[in-house]
Amino acid sequence: MNEPEAWLESEARSFADKVGGLLRRTLPQAPNMRVSVLGSKLWIRPDGQTLDENGRERGGVPLHVRGVPLAWLRVTYSCRPDSTGRYLAVDGSKFWIVSTKDRSPLIRFEYEYEARTTPHSHIHVHAERGTLSHLLTRTRRAKAHDMSALHLPTGGSRFRPDLEDVIQFLITECGVDEVAGWKAAVDERRAEFRVIQARAVARAMARETAEELQALGYTVHPPKDGEPELGRKARFAW
Repeated sequence: MNEPEAWLESEARSFADKVGGLLRRTLPQAPNMRVSVLGSKLWIRPDGQTLDENGRERGGVPLHVRGVPLAWLRVTYSCRPDSTGRYLAVDGSKFWIVSTKDRSPLIRFEYEYEARTTPHSHIHVHAERGTLSHLLTRTRRAKAHDMSALHLPTGGSRFRPDLEDVIQFLITECGVDEVAGWKAAVDERRAEFRVIQARAVARAMARETAEELQALGYTVHPPKDGEPELGRKARFAW
């Protein structure tokens, strides 16, 4: 595979700096993010988040409770050029919450752009409930015998939760230690992410976007060479 072009690597490093800034402004002792190249893709992970000899991930962003590190937030992004070849796009992301006492994750927030048989954006919950296992063993999904095997959909490619949502969940719902002013950092990044997603949806659904803008009083003219084709992922992908 060809290595990424210089502009793409520059954009990935800028994105990594923003992710690292968010983590440091919200979670104590959060490390910087690093960018690595593998084939035509760029990977973004925290410093210290590594693979052991068996291919299992170690480390990540430490999660503290009253100053004691009790879990890890493992953050992984893979990036590529978008369909226009002009913008950096996230090809996949994984936000894993893992206890320091057990190798198995507690919760996994995952996004896969190229997903075929599973939701593009989904959550895995590593928990057990007898009644759910009983149900699953009697359905055509008998192999999915526990909750961790299920892909719980979370809004598709464009409306998925992102890192700032996971950080707020950890602080407000799980009670991990936070950095003073964390909410402002989360709000800032969330607003930026949603603007980017709104623009991507507008490109994928240009006609519907134009109609809505016209209803609000804007003047919109269609392109001279015809309207762009509606994006299938934005409309149909789960």
